[in-house]
Amino acid sequence: PDGGYQAVSESLRFSPEALNGGCEAVFTRIAEHIQQKKASRKGSSLDQVIAAIEDSYCDSNLSSQVLADRFNLSTAYLCRIFRQAKGCSLTDYINQLRIARAQEILRDPSVKVKDVAEQVGIENKQYFFTGVTPKQYQIQQKGV
Repeated sequence: PDGGYQAVSESLRFSPEALNGGCEAVFTRIAEHIQQKKASRKGSSLDQVIAAIEDSYCDSNLSSQVLADRFNLSTAYLCRIFRQAKGCSLTDYINQLRIARAQEILRDPSVKVKDVAEQVGIENKQYFFTGVTPKQYQIQQKGV
């Protein structure tokens, strides 16, 4: 009996180096797990934000602050993760989506240009710009 106890006791003794290395490995695994969880949560939040933008881009009140509040994120954090993932600011993304939709609408020659900005969530018609004036764009599309 004493031999078995001694063998177990010997196997439980750790040198300080072994103990330190074991702890370091455990902490490294914990840190990696936390990073994976954060990345997963960030990706999930970002997917939800993009879906929300696509669903409500025509709301002229849509902004980074509105989205951050909706998803319980700080505006700075939301803008940072959005730029990291998409390579552009959240505001630029919303505006690009609005302009792309406006261009689709303007392909229909029966649409009144003055109504398009409001349909895509652009409140101030002075900022309604697609590279050419909306009327010029619409005329160009007739020739296509």
